[in-house]
Amino acid sequence: MRTDTDLILGGLIQHQREKVLKIAQRISPGVTLEDIRNPQDLPKLYADPDFNFEDGILSGLLTAQMALRQSGDGGKGV
Repeated sequence: MRTDTDLILGGLIQHQREKVLKIAQRISPGVTLEDIRNPQDLPKLYADPDFNFEDGILSGLLTAQMALRQSGDGGKGV
């Protein structure tokens, strides 16, 4: 069963993924979600500070989600 914390983080992650994709598509039209998982393969993305900032936020959210899931309490104690 998913906890409230997991649901909230899931929503934040989805929103941030969409934001990162929108920025990536502005920089390199036609870029897909799969493409942005490896931005080093796309020099324009890799060099863009806005993309890197937002991608870093996404990475942090994903890390928090995994840490809470790994803790076993699903974030109930947070």
